[in-house]
Amino acid sequence: MKSQETLFEKAPAANWNEAYPVGNGRIGAMVFDGTADDVVAFSEDTLWSGRPDSSYPVVLKDHLPGLRRLLRAGKYTQASQRFWKICGEKPGPGFRDSAVFVTAGNLHIIADDPGARVYTRTLDLRRAVDTCSFSGTSGKITSTAFCSYPDAVFVKRIRSAKPRGYRLGFDSPVKGAVSAAGRELHFDGVCPAWARQTSTATYETPDGQTGISFRVAVRAVAPGAVFRAEDNRLVINGARDLLLLVAIRSNFKDCDTNPEASDIDFRAQCRADLDRAEARGCDALLKAHAADVGSLYDRSRLALDAPAAEAALPTGALIERSPGKKSAPTTLIALLYNFGRYLMIASSRPGTRATNLQGIWNNMLSPPWGSNYTLNINAEMNYWPVETANLAECLEPYEAQLKVYARQGAVAAAKVYGLPGWCLHHNSDIWGFAGPASGCPWWAYWPVGGGWICRQIMEHYRFSGDRAYLKHWFPMMRGAAEFLSALLVEGEGGELLTSPSTSPEHGFIDPETGEDCTCGEGSLMDLSIIRELFGTCLEAAAILGLDAAEDPVLATLAAQLPRLRPPRILPDGRLAEFGCDLPDKDPHHRHVSHLYGVYPAAEFTSLRNTDAFRAAWRSL
Repeated sequence: MKSQETLFEKAPAANWNEAYPVGNGRIGAMVFDGTADDVVAFSEDTLWSGRPDSSYPVVLKDHLPGLRRLLRAGKYTQASQRFWKICGEKPGPGFRDSAVFVTAGNLHIIADDPGARVYTRTLDLRRAVDTCSFSGTSGKITSTAFCSYPDAVFVKRIRSAKPRGYRLGFDSPVKGAVSAAGRELHFDGVCPAWARQTSTATYETPDGQTGISFRVAVRAVAPGAVFRAEDNRLVINGARDLLLLVAIRSNFKDCDTNPEASDIDFRAQCRADLDRAEARGCDALLKAHAADVGSLYDRSRLALDAPAAEAALPTGALIERSPGKKSAPTTLIALLYNFGRYLMIASSRPGTRATNLQGIWNNMLSPPWGSNYTLNINAEMNYWPVETANLAECLEPYEAQLKVYARQGAVAAAKVYGLPGWCLHHNSDIWGFAGPASGCPWWAYWPVGGGWICRQIMEHYRFSGDRAYLKHWFPMMRGAAEFLSALLVEGEGGELLTSPSTSPEHGFIDPETGEDCTCGEGSLMDLSIIRELFGTCLEAAAILGLDAAEDPVLATLAAQLPRLRPPRILPDGRLAEFGCDLPDKDPHHRHVSHLYGVYPAAEFTSLRNTDAFRAAWRSL
């Protein structure tokens, strides 16, 4: 049903959240489809703050023994307070923390006849095309917009019954300069050296180095129209058929190379992108784009029998019928599934960067949570549909970023902990930041991220049966397991657990002091991730014909696996999130990290570990 594969509204987007997202894995655009000031907000997946940096100021190896003694003695408040001081509230220029994904800026397409009647805009998910139509003083006006992966450009075509005038402008919260000449409008920007948890960005390091440089290049094609540059705007008169092509390139090369040393001529790359796209023409661009998207999108589809009246409702109206209800409109349910697949295709393609906290769409200099790689669920959750929705090619950027994590994680494991293997914590970025962050330990300290990020390897093998793939990625899994194996300590009963241990972004109340606490011993999430990783490493080794007894790391995993502390069930029937009976700081907290064993791990099911499964239900 078309209504289950199309978003539509009867008015332009009033803000960024209402705009329609289009993307080619690298360039993200939010299309407002305005009538007077038609805004397109751009992002590009390499535009991050910071520079290569393998310094990790939070060094824990000398602090862990003291923290472990306090926790073993039940001194949770004292341990939490000391841990907070170690992690520190230090974010600021010169302090290594996770970088921030920044916006590119906003293209303004200002028309000289803003009046509009009979307005509609749509986003066709199957073709990944935004369309808009309305009537104005220039007659009927239609537009088509898409972001092409084959041709590496954003495309917007606007046609009108009568000639129209336009002024193209560009603004951005990022430092840069706008210029116009000929048929082109440029924004040359530079990403901040620091932009996290601050209202103002720092554009230079203490030694004068800057961040990633980039260009947004807009080219206008309009037969018979007259162009001129005026006050850093491109003015177009007499256009009945206006084609806008947008290219974005940066000097980011990889996580080890300083941007200015990359030797990437990003301005020339923009010019080449625009030259190729203009030579092909809009019809050919659209045909190639639709075929490319369709080859992925058409692999699965969900269509549900829905009341006919729902097909006439704009998407916003369908959403308004859902809040607070136990069920949603049938059309919206199918639309959500199809929209999820659409976003995966639009934000993650071979050769691009992994999707971050906001996919590839961002309109801020310092977005919520830095729009970074948040690894305690979000970065992994982005890729949950790739296998079940038959979009395995979209996993390639995730895999590429995994290599970055492992390389930087080995540095962090050695510097921060003095341990082998590689580690990963709560937040990371395009540079592969792998150490503890700054601030409260329940988000700063969470060293089991490598275990969760690696589970996608085995997931892909189980869907594909590709032994060569598993062989290629097995060392990555083994390295993550080697670190976590070395991190384990013995509990009072001889069982193995983590200490200190956190349950992401949640805490508990110290029964002795009544104070909020952040860390304990052996959180259920920690041990569920470790148990799954050790098990899949041993399973993968057997599939690959490796003798675990001859590999000291695998032999250690085999010995440790049955010694990991099992899930504990509290007297009220709930799972013990923090490893023992400690009262939740917030019983209704948005994170349910201790249910990792239910999903994604499937450690607790109705057929396996049924007591823990029932306790998970009780926890919910």
